[in-house]
Amino acid sequence: MVQKVVQDDFGDVFRLNAARRNQRISPPFITGDFDGDGKTDLAVLVSVRPEQTSLRSFQTLTITKALGRGVSAAEAKSAQLSLSELAENFRESIVLLIIHDFARTGGKASRFALIDFCNNGDVKMTASRKPLKTAATGDSRKIAAPRLRGDALMFLDNKNAGTAVYWDGGRYLWYPVE
Repeated sequence: MVQKVVQDDFGDVFRLNAARRNQRISPPFITGDFDGDGKTDLAVLVSVRPEQTSLRSFQTLTITKALGRGVSAAEAKSAQLSLSELAENFRESIVLLIIHDFARTGGKASRFALIDFCNNGDVKMTASRKPLKTAATGDSRKIAAPRLRGDALMFLDNKNAGTAVYWDGGRYLWYPVE
């Protein structure tokens, strides 16, 4: 069913893929209400098929590098990619594809493709609406946890550390989980 949803929306541009040389994420897809609108959304791990991207565009697909909380509008704009840039520069990457309202209860759904969204290694993907805890980003001071509008996508290692990807009302951002 998930392969059919991806194929129906994107043709042969993406293929299901949850592993690469130094990264394995399981399960390969989950559902939840990631944008908080009360409809079921799909998060699926894919890879881009560069040979299938020429002359393709998808109006409701936003492709971006995962950004941290507090980024400026200019930083957010520079993080956006075209489908051809994704195919050229991230062909070896696992892409997090999020399809809002994938059951199509309300017309054409928004779709997002995120890269650089979690650490390497063995990672478990889950959905959670539990409040996030205040954490430090890198060598920075601790920053307040965001208030979730929907389910956060949690990418956690065996020590329950990693990242949360969450909807802020207009885009997906990441937040550290310790």
